[in-house]
Amino acid sequence: MATVGGSPNDEREAIAALVRDVGESRREIGDEELRRAREYLARETLVRPRQVDADPDILGYPHPRHGRPITADDTLDVQVVKYLKHVVEGAEWPGRTTVEGYLASLARVVRSERSAVYLEPGKDRWMTGFRPGRGLTYVTQHESTSQGRWPRRPLTTRW
Repeated sequence: MATVGGSPNDEREAIAALVRDVGESRREIGDEELRRAREYLARETLVRPRQVDADPDILGYPHPRHGRPITADDTLDVQVVKYLKHVVEGAEWPGRTTVEGYLASLARVVRSERSAVYLEPGKDRWMTGFRPGRGLTYVTQHESTSQGRWPRRPLTTRW
C-alpha cells in the first residue's frame, strides 16, 4: 500500500490535515490533492471497521449477513448501518444490492473525477461527502447544513 510520509498513520494525518485546511480556508482543492484524498478515502475510510450502535431507523431489519432482526442492543459495523439506511430503508440502490456491492459503488463514486466533493464540519473533524455527476442523489454525508461547502462541483456532461 502506498502511503504519504511513509506510514498509514502519516497518510491518515496528511489527508485529515488537507481536508481540514480546505474546509477551514474555503479554498478550492487542487487536482493532485483531490486525487490523493479520493484514493485514500476509497481505499481506507470506506472499508475501515468501526462499531456503532444500531440506528433507530433500522431496528427490526434483518442483519444482511446473518438474518437476525436488529435490536437497540446491537452494535454493528458502520458499513452495515449505512447499507441498511441507504439500500434497504431508503431504497437509494437497487433492491438486490449487497453490502459489498454498496461499498464498491461508494468507492467508485469517491474515486470518480466526475463526482462532486462536499465538506462539512463535524463534532471533532471535517466530514467528507461525494455526489456523483448523475444518478444517486445521496452518497455519504447529509449535505443540508449551512456550514457545509462544495470545494469541487460535479463535472457536467451530456448523457
